[in-house]
Amino acid sequence: MTKTTGIFREISLAALKIVAENPWLIPAVAGVHGFWKFAQLTQVVRIEHEKNK
Repeated sequence: MTKTTGIFREISLAALKIVAENPWLIPAVAGVHGFWKFAQLTQVVRIEHEKNK
């Protein structure tokens, strides 16, 4: 196992431990991601609308 692989494994295990201890994080993170994605798309639509006036 290389040094990089070991680091990724440690990070993955730490992330799994955090999620195992706090299962509410999964829907919370998904909700935040959806909110930001919607905000980005709204901005793109607003810009396109202004271009086409």
